[in-house]
Amino acid sequence: MSECFDAYDRNGRFMNETLYRGESPKQGLYHYVVEIYTVANNRLLITQRSSEKLLDPNLWEVTAGAVIKGENVKEAAIRELAEETGIHVEQSNLIELYRYVEEDEQVIIMSFGVVLESEPPIRLQAGETVDYKWVSLNKFESMISGDDFVKSIANRYHLYASSIKKLFL
Repeated sequence: MSECFDAYDRNGRFMNETLYRGESPKQGLYHYVVEIYTVANNRLLITQRSSEKLLDPNLWEVTAGAVIKGENVKEAAIRELAEETGIHVEQSNLIELYRYVEEDEQVIIMSFGVVLESEPPIRLQAGETVDYKWVSLNKFESMISGDDFVKSIANRYHLYASSIKKLFL
């Protein structure tokens, strides 16, 4: 069974329609995706995408994933972080960073930050992530300039760097 998502207009208004993974949505319909910037000890957690992923295999990224049908963005952020890294947080730990509408892909990206007291053990999700690193802000900024990082995340980082940098002490 294909993953499904609630449909929204570009302003985030619920449209009472269902979208399915792999199918092109009707013009004007979007679904939400979340990104989570996780910081501990002034270092950012990044994960490497599995070679099994259709989009951007083997590239590094911050935690991210689609909001599934019936879920809100904060629930999705908490679920994705737990699934892909094993890190469990509460909604109150999420810091909203930005909202970005990706017209070409018809998605609305909600980005959150999480600041942890220390680096927890990481449990990677089979088929999703194959490696992880805790990196300094300088190392992250260096990595996103190269070919080993998901370009769309790098591009959004450049747009919203001032908000994201506030997660670092």
